[in-house]
Amino acid sequence: MALTDHLAGLGPEPLTALLASRPDVLVEPVPRSFGEPAARSTGADSVGRALTG
Repeated sequence: MALTDHLAGLGPEPLTALLASRPDVLVEPVPRSFGEPAARSTGADSVGRALTG
């Protein structure tokens, strides 16, 4: 399953919790589709920040 599909399938609470734990994914410009946060969250900088907390 693609990350985009996974994000699109999450309910409101799990999606909110996930995005709250990854604030780097919600930077400007505001994402207009699930593809944008999926792409942002798999970038090297974002993955590094997620791993180091």
